[in-house]
Amino acid sequence: MLAIEDCYKYEPEIKRLTKSNSFLASGRVIYVVKKEPNGKTSKSYQAYDHESKVLLGSHYDKDFLISFIVKQDLSCLGEQQALF
Repeated sequence: MLAIEDCYKYEPEIKRLTKSNSFLASGRVIYVVKKEPNGKTSKSYQAYDHESKVLLGSHYDKDFLISFIVKQDLSCLGEQQALF
């Protein structure tokens, strides 16, 4: 397993989260967008952890990607502070 510092990270600033581009998994906010880590448009959906901006997965079907991420153990990303 790679260290978090060595993983692909989403470089652009995440400007706003909505119900259509984000969801909760294991108490973490996950950002889903059709953009590569460098910000270029992609044909597939990419899922990023909101706090660390680490790329968690990629797939052409958004629903499949979300169900895959929900099943994963995200505790290796560390503890996240409450958003409210």
